[in-house]
Formats: sequence, C-alpha cells, structure tokens
Amino acid sequence: LMNAGLTLVRETFNLWNPTYLAEAVRLDAGTAGMTSLLFPLAGAGAALGAGWLADRAGGRYGRVVVASLVLLVGVLVALAVLPAADLPAAVPVALIVLAAVFLLAPY
Repeated sequence: LMNAGLTLVRETFNLWNPTYLAEAVRLDAGTAGMTSLLFPLAGAGAALGAGWLADRAGGRYGRVVVASLVLLVGVLVALAVLPAADLPAAVPVALIVLAAVFLLAPY
C-alpha cells in the first residue's frame, strides 16, 4: 500500500511540476520543463543516499523511511500554503527538490 501511495504521489508530481512551475511560479514553458527535470534527478540521488544511510544505521530502513515521510508531509504542506507567485522562483523549486528527496528516498 505504501508503494502504491508513493507511486501515485510521484507520478502526480511528474505530471504537475511543469504546469505548476509555469502557472504558479510563472516560469516560461521551456524553463518550467527543464526545471521539472530536477525532480527525478534529486529523487535518484535521494534513493542512493537513503540506501547508504540505512546501511550505516545497521539496516534499520524504517528509520529512514519514517523520517523521510514525516519531512515529506512538511514539504507538501509548505507547497500547499505558500504563495508561489509572491516568492522568488528558487523557493518553490527548492521545495520541489526537497519533495523529490523525501518522496523517493523510501523507494
């Protein structure tokens, strides 16, 4: 169930990022498309980093997963409540990258 839920959120982000970056953050379409590439790149690095961290924690993957998911909820709340149009573009982009890190680390 967790994998299905995380996959649903991941795919939603993959589809939503370019639109959000263009409409809410007000990046031009090309920049929004290129910037949305940060999501899978950050997620790939996070998956490797989380595996390394879990190995260092003696194979206690639950600690990494639970911590990642708690932090993901905080990032999702921030994305929902912060007015993206009023912020520098780097802030919503950083939140998207953090969402990728905390979402894809449990994989």
